[in-house]
Amino acid sequence: SPEDSAALRGGIPLLPSGRLRGRAVWPLLRSLSPFGVAQRLGRPEVSVWTKGPSRREEDDLALLPVDGTLAIAAGVPDRNQTVADLLPGRSPRLLARGERAGRTWLAQEVVQGRHAGEILTPQHAEFLLELGRASRSSQPLEETQAYADATRHLTNLKPDFDPDWHSEYERLRGALEDTADGAELPATAAHGDFTPWNVRATRAGIRAFDWEYFSPSAPALYDLVHFHVQSCVLVRQFPGERIFDSFDAFFRGPAGEVARGLALEASDVVRALGLYDLHEGA
Repeated sequence: SPEDSAALRGGIPLLPSGRLRGRAVWPLLRSLSPFGVAQRLGRPEVSVWTKGPSRREEDDLALLPVDGTLAIAAGVPDRNQTVADLLPGRSPRLLARGERAGRTWLAQEVVQGRHAGEILTPQHAEFLLELGRASRSSQPLEETQAYADATRHLTNLKPDFDPDWHSEYERLRGALEDTADGAELPATAAHGDFTPWNVRATRAGIRAFDWEYFSPSAPALYDLVHFHVQSCVLVRQFPGERIFDSFDAFFRGPAGEVARGLALEASDVVRALGLYDLHEGA
């Protein structure tokens, strides 16, 4: 509501805070909120539109069933209940749900807490180990969704666009097949976008939100590697070679505790890195 500075302050935790710039701007907005910033930044009306085709405009959800002012962030709070059952207390609580025109809507709590940092800590590792142990399984390489998606993309890409790149990724795909040799690979559930800007540190430990890309069966260590790579690329802006060279030190820290806690061999870790590279690159 443009009339309510409290709604502006309540909505600030929904804004991105993974970057240094965000962490500097949002406290300034909070301190200025009593002085009319809400009137300039707020919106007098809020419409919530659902995904998917709709024949009629009125089929979309026009208003959440709540009284008073609202702080809203755009997103897709999908698969909340699955995650809540798998990791109690680690994901946003489901506040309300309903259906309109055959489509489901969900309202979730805002996850409170402080920014947990761009470096993987023992608290991050504890979260990932809890998720991994609650969902540990195994599957053949060809049945792994990440491998299937990467193979499909690689097949559809034209080799003559960048022959050297395409050749290297085909070699990587072949190496994964050869080293798997028909054996099943370790798998766990994965948040899918486990990054510094999608987690909060609380007294009870790490809590994660934005579970849009949740997978019930992803390659083991997917979240762990994703956290490190995304932090290196988007926050520290490391070149690719430096990221590759950083993995040895990375696995000497809390990341190694996750691998050992999931009973992974060194070959499993190397294969997980290769599979992540193949999936993200393709």
